[in-house]
Amino acid sequence: MIGENAAGKTTLANCFFPMLIDGSIATPSFNPAKGTDRVDRTTGPRNSSRDMRTFNSMLLGWGSGAMKVRTGYSYLYLRSRQRQVILGIGAHRNVSEKRQPTWWFVALTTDVSTPLTVAVTNETGESLELGDFMAANEALGKQLHVFKTVDEYHAFVATQVYGFNDGKALTKLASVYRLLASPILTAGNARFTPIREALKNAQEGIDSQIINKVASAQRKVNRTNGSLQRIQRAQDRLQKMKKEIFWRNLNRIDERMLQSYSQTQRQFKNNQEACEQAKQRIAKFEKLLASLQENLEQSAVTLKVLRQEKANQATIAEQRKQYEQRLADLNRRLKQYRQQQQRLAELEEQATAVAERLAELETQRQVLKQQHLQPLLTKLATQAAELTELTDVVTEVDPNVLVKKLATYVHEQQRAYQRYQDDERAKQHVSQDVQIVTDMRHELDDRIDQHASGALQTRVRKDLHQDNQEVHDAGAAKMNTEFQRLLGHQQELLQAHADLKASLAAPDRLHDLAEQRQQLADVLAKLVAGDQERKRQTEKQSDLIGRIQEVQSDMEPNFDEDQVIAEIDDVQQRHDALIVDLKIDDKIEQAEIAQQKLSNQQQEFTSQRAIAEGEIKTKTDFMTQQEQALVAFNQRIEAALQTLAPYQPDQVHLTTVEAVLAFVQQHGSEVRNSRFEDLTSQISKLIHRNDQDGIDRNALDTVFEERGHTAEASAMRQQRSVIENELNVVAFGINQAIVLMKTDEAHVAQALEVLQSGNDAAQTYYLSSAITIISKQYDLIDSYNQMLSEGVSREQSIKLKVALTPASVSAKVIEEARNSQLATRPALEAEIKNRLRKLASDLTVADDDEAFMQKAQDMLDTRQWSDFKVLIKRRQSDENHYEEVDDKFVQSGGSGAEKAQAMVLPLLLVPKMVLRQASLTDAPYLVMFDEFADKLDPETAKSFAKTIDRFGFNFIATMPGGAQNKILADRVDNIAYEVIAPQNENDNQFHLNHVREALVWGATHESVS
Repeated sequence: MIGENAAGKTTLANCFFPMLIDGSIATPSFNPAKGTDRVDRTTGPRNSSRDMRTFNSMLLGWGSGAMKVRTGYSYLYLRSRQRQVILGIGAHRNVSEKRQPTWWFVALTTDVSTPLTVAVTNETGESLELGDFMAANEALGKQLHVFKTVDEYHAFVATQVYGFNDGKALTKLASVYRLLASPILTAGNARFTPIREALKNAQEGIDSQIINKVASAQRKVNRTNGSLQRIQRAQDRLQKMKKEIFWRNLNRIDERMLQSYSQTQRQFKNNQEACEQAKQRIAKFEKLLASLQENLEQSAVTLKVLRQEKANQATIAEQRKQYEQRLADLNRRLKQYRQQQQRLAELEEQATAVAERLAELETQRQVLKQQHLQPLLTKLATQAAELTELTDVVTEVDPNVLVKKLATYVHEQQRAYQRYQDDERAKQHVSQDVQIVTDMRHELDDRIDQHASGALQTRVRKDLHQDNQEVHDAGAAKMNTEFQRLLGHQQELLQAHADLKASLAAPDRLHDLAEQRQQLADVLAKLVAGDQERKRQTEKQSDLIGRIQEVQSDMEPNFDEDQVIAEIDDVQQRHDALIVDLKIDDKIEQAEIAQQKLSNQQQEFTSQRAIAEGEIKTKTDFMTQQEQALVAFNQRIEAALQTLAPYQPDQVHLTTVEAVLAFVQQHGSEVRNSRFEDLTSQISKLIHRNDQDGIDRNALDTVFEERGHTAEASAMRQQRSVIENELNVVAFGINQAIVLMKTDEAHVAQALEVLQSGNDAAQTYYLSSAITIISKQYDLIDSYNQMLSEGVSREQSIKLKVALTPASVSAKVIEEARNSQLATRPALEAEIKNRLRKLASDLTVADDDEAFMQKAQDMLDTRQWSDFKVLIKRRQSDENHYEEVDDKFVQSGGSGAEKAQAMVLPLLLVPKMVLRQASLTDAPYLVMFDEFADKLDPETAKSFAKTIDRFGFNFIATMPGGAQNKILADRVDNIAYEVIAPQNENDNQFHLNHVREALVWGATHESVS
């Protein structure tokens, strides 16, 4: 499939391959593989949130043009000389429904003469739903198989179409197909190691039944080994249990008894020492109290003298206080007088400024009246002479009212003047129209004479002249009526406004009057503003006068400032002459503090002496109780040690309190870390502890029951631990249980020696199969290398070959297996016996049959004994110089063409090997390559195509338009289809791609259009 980039080639291919091979609609079927790690997977693909394209998006489309509901089909037609097969899938999707029906179908027939077809659309081209599909193809009968689940489809295709024994081989085949179809193989970031593993596992191996048979022979030995190990593990658990019981119970004895015993013993000794120390303190306090009594008596005498001195100082202090009050009063009066004087001066200054402002305002008022207002009024009166309406205005006495009336007068006169002028202009227009009508009548008379000049038209001409005159005279009469109306309106205006005639005679008169009115209004506004300012200043003046009078009334009458100052000086001198001892109170306070301190010390020492006496009594009572507690602790500890005796380690014999105290002190860290609280859980876990699968194959109760020791097993299950003398111990004799397990260990070991013999028949059959399979594995390498070399057309081309080398076995083992002439094969037989011995000794699978058989498959599968190597000869290398292909080579070492062949061709061997295991000879050999040969030159591309053909594969490839020219001469039959993308109309609609046949070429012709 060829076409432009983003035409949908890969998308189209993914709609049928490899989806229809295994039926999986998971996301890996529609997205490039992320790596090679899962090439050998044996489980189907799973949806991944990292994959952008899904089955639903392939069906419905994506973006704004995606469909909401659609039913669609995809099917693949295959034909061989023996059969015809159609593999298909149908699906219905509705984005608003949770149910998403999907069905798979296979049409299969051995009749190759009649074309095999299925109907998936009705006569209108609409896709059929499941029921309609089955009805439309009912004629196919048993040839059509429809499946509701992918697992049923998968199993049917694996067994009936390919001929595999089960679906695992088909799953592996589809996994390789998905990887082959991904461009990641040549991108340089894939790993090669998984491909080598896939090559190894794709080989034919020894039949699993043969491996199972020889493994079963070892199963009893393995189980006996498991029993022996369980007995040994049981002994280990019992020894650990014994240790846990000893140390954790010792922790219990330490926490509950020893620590309390030691603490009580320490408290008893501490109380003895405290009593002795208290007696010493009593003697010391008695001496101190005698000395304090003498000091208290001397302090009382000193305090009495100081208090007398303070009484004498009280009189002096009272006099000083009186002088201080007098000084304060005099200073207050002097300060108040000075402040009032200052305030009075400020108010008088403000009153002077206001008086000056009032005089200035009066001067301005007189100037406005005399120089501006009066001349304007005189001028207006002069202009009003012989004008009746204006005279009515100017005779107004109040100038403010005169201004308003004058404004009204000017406005009305201007309005009448304008209307009169409008009528005058209309009269002029009417006069002009009458003249035009008269001229038109004369002109029409002339034209009537011109056009109606014949003798037969004399009467018509006369009538036309008469009509012309009547029509135009009627029009002139109407215009004259309008003229008279306008003239009458003008007379009405002159009668309504007596002064209008003067305005018409002098057009500028009204303009002058308007200006005079404005001037008069301005003068009046200034007079009003001046009057308001004068009123405010007058009010301010009255306020200032009142405030001056208020200050004067508050001033002290007849106040003499000099006399007051002299009196202040005199009183100050008298005050300073009186001296007071200011420290007398401090001296008394210090004396009182000293006396109080001595008194407090006396009380403290007396109290301390009483406390010491009480402490002696209390300690004595405590010591009596502690002696009794020590005796009780001693009895509890010795009883607990008797209970712990069976669990004590060898060489340890703890029977007395002193012995256990010394032992715990010596092993303090271990005792502290062995928490008693966890002992019950530890005992329970050691007896029976399930793993993550809910199984404990080494459970003590199970082991003892298996060995026939039911009493011990029952004790372990019914009462795993008991409390005895405050300790937690087990309900069975632990030393006796250890002896029982040692005895059983000897018996089982003896039985194992008897079992480890025989099994020769199964091993001989397995040996024969191993020889056959190993020989086939190595013999096929030559045929694979022949296929890899057949496509090479030049000596200096890139060449590949594969090799199989021993891995987990020696070369001698492989050499013996491949030599059919040998009678004995010691190395191979030794290798098999060694593996069987390891299998029998692997106790991790002793109780799990499934795990044991899987382990047997891993160890006895001869495919795992050898490793595949892929070798490459670079284009410029010597003919016999090959280097190994590994992760380093494909990620950074090789060129694009070398990586392409080194990754793809070896990987192509995997499906080749898998398909060799198919029982049907016409099983489909079909692979797909995305961006085929994009890193190859034409010559290498042709070799690549021929090699794929030699492998027996038909292949589908996607290539950019024009890239098909690389392989036109590859002599491999091909058909090129061109994929054409729809025109992007940005109309949010769903548009179909178009596919058309573009080119055909093959082995017998180069190209045919």
